[in-house]
Amino acid sequence: MMNNPLRILEVVFSESWGGLEMNACRFALKFSGLGHKILMAAPPGSRIEEYCKKNNITFHPIQPKRKYLDISTARKLKNIIQSEQCNIIHCHMSGDLSTAVLAMLFSAGYFHLFKHSSWRRRQCKIVFSQHMDTRYHKKDLFHRWIFRHIDTIITVTEATKWNTLKYTPASHNQVVCIYNGVDRTIFHPVNGNEIREKYSFSQDIHIIGLVGRLDRLKKQELLVEAAPTVLEKFPKTLFIFVGEETDSITGRGYKEELVKRIEEKRLQKYFVFWGFSDNMAEITGLFDIAVLTTPKETFGMVLIEAMAMGIPVIGTNAGGVPEIIEDWGNGLLFEPDNAGELSECISTILGDKELRKSMGKAGIKKISDLFDLDKKMQEYERLMYALLGPEL
Repeated sequence: MMNNPLRILEVVFSESWGGLEMNACRFALKFSGLGHKILMAAPPGSRIEEYCKKNNITFHPIQPKRKYLDISTARKLKNIIQSEQCNIIHCHMSGDLSTAVLAMLFSAGYFHLFKHSSWRRRQCKIVFSQHMDTRYHKKDLFHRWIFRHIDTIITVTEATKWNTLKYTPASHNQVVCIYNGVDRTIFHPVNGNEIREKYSFSQDIHIIGLVGRLDRLKKQELLVEAAPTVLEKFPKTLFIFVGEETDSITGRGYKEELVKRIEEKRLQKYFVFWGFSDNMAEITGLFDIAVLTTPKETFGMVLIEAMAMGIPVIGTNAGGVPEIIEDWGNGLLFEPDNAGELSECISTILGDKELRKSMGKAGIKKISDLFDLDKKMQEYERLMYALLGPEL
């Protein structure tokens, strides 16, 4: 580590526990391990609070009452910034940005919020990690004001970078892509046979895993539709869904729908539902193939976790997935919503043991080259030091 330690306030006003929240927490833990001072502001009682307490990350319970421009919350953040002498505000959700900008301006003593001079003179910088694409144009006056005060926008894929430039007032020199990374001390090749013995699974069955919250937006039903064709060729195959039902309109009742589809096709003995697990490395070690069916996934952490363990992956040819999966390299791509193509991909990999091995090796190499968490943290560190320059 160079120069003085960074003092970063992580802002994630979310009560959910998905990829975005997990990545924010991983960042906090890893950066703490590098010797930096990390503070987390998030809602009380959230899974983020639980994670922070478990990992000794300083936690500030804050529950905004307004989604945008919450002055009360901004003043609370300002007090943290000033008392802890934070030099970086790191946001992970676009809805939190306007309040974070207010907090930065309050902490620097600026009250004429729309003066352009404020963005050059302040001490505390704002970094926004853009984890998801947007479908809405955000080039109105309100968003131009917000984005003028963001020092750097970090996107998780090149596709998201271009999405950000298209739909927001961000400039090219504001936006940089830093891929998410996987912790290779946790996700690494293991002896799958030993894990299968532990879970009482036969060694001669094929296991197809789909990890992610159960949600209609994730299109897990595609795996159910693809299963009969796969089972005709490989009758000793088990499909495992890992994840809880999303507590939302698109999630509630979806597991019941999936179960009904499975029953209609008389596939009950071929499908298993497991809830959320804190031991995903061990569970992933059971898989012969990891599948992601989302029509347009922004990134796909579950893919790089499987790749790090030497497991072939299958995902849709859309969003950020093609930047992770090299077709016929470390896995296969299929067109969104196409259950027939998905079944062909699964059957192709299951039917060729040497292909599975080569894809596994290619996945491990790609993780080392592009998705190693330690290397990603070094990229973040260099970027933040460059932002602060002689101010630190």
